[in-house]
Amino acid sequence: MSAIKASIILILCSLFSFGQNRASQLYFGDCIIDFSKPEIEVINSGLKMQSFESYASICDEAGNLICFSNGGDYSIKEEDSYGGIWNSDYELIENAELFDSGGCYSSSRGAILLPVPNHNPKTKNKFYLITHDCSETNHLNEGHNSGLTYALIDMNENNGKGKVIEKYKTIIPYSESGNLNVNSSQETVAITQHPNKKDYWIFSVSNDSICSILLTENGFSPPRRYHQLRGAVMLSPNGKYLFAQHQIWEVDLINGNLTLKHTLPHTREHPYFQPEFSPNGKLLYCKSEDGSSLYQYNIEASDFIASRVKITSFENSFDTNYGDLFLAPNQKIYIYRNSHNSFTGVIQCPNSIGLACAYDPTNISIGGGTFKHGAPNVVSNYLYFDSPNECSNGLNETFKDLINFSFNNQEIKIQSSKNQLSVSIYDTHGKIMLTKKTNSTDFSISLQEIPSGIYFARIQNQKASKSFKFVISR
Repeated sequence: MSAIKASIILILCSLFSFGQNRASQLYFGDCIIDFSKPEIEVINSGLKMQSFESYASICDEAGNLICFSNGGDYSIKEEDSYGGIWNSDYELIENAELFDSGGCYSSSRGAILLPVPNHNPKTKNKFYLITHDCSETNHLNEGHNSGLTYALIDMNENNGKGKVIEKYKTIIPYSESGNLNVNSSQETVAITQHPNKKDYWIFSVSNDSICSILLTENGFSPPRRYHQLRGAVMLSPNGKYLFAQHQIWEVDLINGNLTLKHTLPHTREHPYFQPEFSPNGKLLYCKSEDGSSLYQYNIEASDFIASRVKITSFENSFDTNYGDLFLAPNQKIYIYRNSHNSFTGVIQCPNSIGLACAYDPTNISIGGGTFKHGAPNVVSNYLYFDSPNECSNGLNETFKDLINFSFNNQEIKIQSSKNQLSVSIYDTHGKIMLTKKTNSTDFSISLQEIPSGIYFARIQNQKASKSFKFVISR
């Protein structure tokens, strides 16, 4: 490989690494969760800040949390609640209260934090919080609606504790955001970086149309309207695709234009239906209309509809409590449910086509915290990852120090430097086939009573846990 080519690859890897670090620690439910490693770490849980659907956070380039927000006020039910922006010490930043005209914490992925386009040293450590009002506030008078707005945060102020120096600034006014009666205000906002690595494209739905705004060092451009659509808006990590309603659009990142590429065969009329892209942006994961099944589509396949693969079925539809999908910075897609205190499944290798994506139905605790209705919203390219070695279904290196295993059609053998192990085996529907606990450091589990199929084993000891996929073929 030439020195020039190697240098280019190194630069690109550095850009993506810094981007991923920006989302290492995320505000999710009532927790701060570190997603920088293959296994999550709950940094804090049971936070007093209230949010239903809107979670925004931003880290520095080393992955340290800078600040986070619940997206704004919620004036309908909670008189003593308020929106705000908090620093990494969990202190409300000066002038960071966000009341009626500063977003809504019941806006689904309706808030997002991003750096001010860094064209000069004066913008260093300054961040925009962009917020969208929620559809519920359309029941009220216009004073409770804010459209799409922003606040400007200077983290250089107050010895690094931060100060909001502008807020309630309008990007798209409410008068253009529509009202609930015509399903115009669709809450979500999605952002990806411009190819120049300095500016950002902002996409949102306003007045039943997708709008794009270009954010540069000179501020926000006037919104450009494209197509009559409603529903959630999501961008793929590679920035190439936008999902809205039940359609996938190609994005021209130079001028912001959209071109229809695919239409999903099921519509999921709920306006806030949100699927999830794979880290490389080439695959789409979504639920069936009744929420009982999980499908994968290959966006770049010659026959998009025929590419559909059923990844798993859920014994109980989780649509009624807003269970949904979330692509995390550790390149996994997690399934979460409102009012639950654990992830209820994870796609271990979401860049892999078909069942090789390794859906794992085991629960992953969030340390006493609780999920609400929404998931974190981050700049899409912060989640980009495309590598031929992006995923392994086996134990990771840190876990191999504790456990080694081997398996065949007859048994699983496990060796550990620690005792008190527990092992659970699940099928692809999440049904527990068997569990076993032992105080031994060397033991085996018979598989003779389990029929042919794809299974997952969850191994736990005092300090670590890991799931892996295996196949029984008789």
